[in-house]
Amino acid sequence: MNNELSELLARTLRANREALLRYSVLLDLCPLPAFFLEFNSKIPVYINPAYCELTGRTLNELQTQNWLQLVIHPEDLPGVVAAWNKFDKDKTFYVH
Repeated sequence: MNNELSELLARTLRANREALLRYSVLLDLCPLPAFFLEFNSKIPVYINPAYCELTGRTLNELQTQNWLQLVIHPEDLPGVVAAWNKFDKDKTFYVH
């Protein structure tokens, strides 16, 4: 059973990497800003060039930031963080 779970995890991770590669190739050419996150990660796993151009920041700068800092205005950040933490804890969606 443990070996089956390990194999399933390996296949899932490989499929995830392949999907990210496929979409990143498309989004590299897209004129609209975009980025990918892993659900439990606070750091983006992909940011396209259009996002860098929009923000005026380098890819390196953006890849080291918490995703909330990429998309949320500083004044809105406390409320968004509270809603995100509630969702993560309760697995319920925030409705405003």
